[in-house]
Amino acid sequence: MEVIGDLPRELFLEILLRLPAESLMRCKYVCKYWHSLITNPKFIQLHLNYNYNNNVCVLLKRCLVTCLGQKENLLSLVCGNGFSFENLDVDLSLYRKEPCLQLLGHCDGIICLSNYRDYILLCNPATRESMVLPESCLPCYPWIRNLISQTTGLGFGYDAKSHCFKVVRIVSYWEELRGSNLPHFSRAEVYSMGTDSWKEINVTVPAHVRYSPCFETYFNGAFHWSLLVWNDCIALVIYPERGIEKSFEIFVMKEYGVKESWTNVLTIGPLTRVERPLVFRKNDEILMEGSHGQMMSYNLRNKEVKDLPIYGVPKSFSTLVYVNSLVSVKGGNQMLDQRDNTGESDEW
Repeated sequence: MEVIGDLPRELFLEILLRLPAESLMRCKYVCKYWHSLITNPKFIQLHLNYNYNNNVCVLLKRCLVTCLGQKENLLSLVCGNGFSFENLDVDLSLYRKEPCLQLLGHCDGIICLSNYRDYILLCNPATRESMVLPESCLPCYPWIRNLISQTTGLGFGYDAKSHCFKVVRIVSYWEELRGSNLPHFSRAEVYSMGTDSWKEINVTVPAHVRYSPCFETYFNGAFHWSLLVWNDCIALVIYPERGIEKSFEIFVMKEYGVKESWTNVLTIGPLTRVERPLVFRKNDEILMEGSHGQMMSYNLRNKEVKDLPIYGVPKSFSTLVYVNSLVSVKGGNQMLDQRDNTGESDEW
């Protein structure tokens, strides 16, 4: 049996797997052996698997107003069985200067943010690694007068076929003088981390994708717009945009991909002081944004509403389910594919 110091190697690995990525980033500089172990793609995969099974959190983005009256973004983690939260120190120039920066997706510890105009950013908050994606490859059509283009859909996830993280972007085009709320036509492109480039895809966009913060999710190998995940199922929440009292109807697709399986399973409310739902934190709890910029929780079992000590500029909240990881923003495609083989028993 291999021994590291006074510990068997297996026990040493179990201890390391339980450490957060921030601690492991420091530990890898202890010695060459620790560095080679912690940066090994298999260890990164095992650490990710452990956190998926034990340490799933909610990542919250909100805006705060500084003493100078300026808006600044703030990322926080909501973890544990209680409501403890931790503010993250993310040193990103774009993140600081763009108050409208939105969370667009999460996969394996990497998050995607964008201002929905000209910047798309990938970031691992735990390792503080980030990169701004290159410019779009889609044409601007300068020869068509009065044509306006706008990014209407962005999604981030992992392509198991190519073993690569990808970003999908949908751009819609309007003719300014037509006066219609629907786009004239739409085009789509995909960014691949493996090639660090965009490629237009020949696909017909069947509907106008409308940006809805918190209702964009990567699930079951695909990206979904205006939907949430609840009890390992795709869920849809329907509620009025305005009103003092609001009721929230929850529909669930019980059989994935089968539209006939949509079922109305629950109605929440009517509730007061609630602006909109944010995310299902656990199977029996949903986090919501209050009408005055305060986070709230609703327990689906006892129907109890709690005010949480988390505040921000009203309607600036966006959330996603998040796990802490060592996966690299610049080399994430080199990580072993957990969807094919965890390989925990192999020698390495």
